[in-house]
Amino acid sequence: MSEKPRMNRDVYVANRSKYFPADLLPYAEEWVAWSLDASRIVAHHRDALELWRMLDEAGIDSESVNLEWIPPGGEVDCLI
Repeated sequence: MSEKPRMNRDVYVANRSKYFPADLLPYAEEWVAWSLDASRIVAHHRDALELWRMLDEAGIDSESVNLEWIPPGGEVDCLI
């Protein structure tokens, strides 16, 4: 049995901090599925259930992403 991917918090935070609020404007008021290392956005959608469906349809394991709600204006108050 293969081992499930695990998030390294330090790597996640370092990569996630490279995204400025302006970078996230296209995702304002949407749920974003980040790769476990936060190096990229895997998928996004306004409806979290639809996002999960999209991930499932793409064959992406829900445990291989982190979800984050991007508020209006792309501003983010905190990480994880």
